[in-house]
Amino acid sequence: MNIKKIKLVIQILLVVALISCFEIPDLNGIENSVSINGINKQFYIESKTWGLAGNHEEIKLVSKENCDTITFYTDQIFYEIKGTDTLAIHTNSSSFFEKPSKFCETIFLEIYELKYFDDIKEMERTFKEKGLKRITIYDEK
Repeated sequence: MNIKKIKLVIQILLVVALISCFEIPDLNGIENSVSINGINKQFYIESKTWGLAGNHEEIKLVSKENCDTITFYTDQIFYEIKGTDTLAIHTNSSSFFEKPSKFCETIFLEIYELKYFDDIKEMERTFKEKGLKRITIYDEK
């Protein structure tokens, strides 16, 4: 064997050894869903994370009648139900492409953007006091 082949074999063995030291998340991802009651349209919120490092995150509002799906690319959203036709969502401003205003044409959406890191951290600390609920991709126990 020449020197280049030996170096290549050693590099491959080092990479395999390093990778084996880390826990690789399930490539199928983690999925959670929550049904929302008290609003005039049945839907649920689905959260999912996937990828080798678990860094692909999304939270979806999904209609049970398949009339609409809205996706937020984030690890958490905060929400509250207002009346029978309005859902208020607090999420970071980079989590959506266009700010949706309706869901299935009958549910009004109020999207409150959390623009700064401090806004998000403040919401994480105080959402319960504000009467909000949180959906996250992580298991909360």
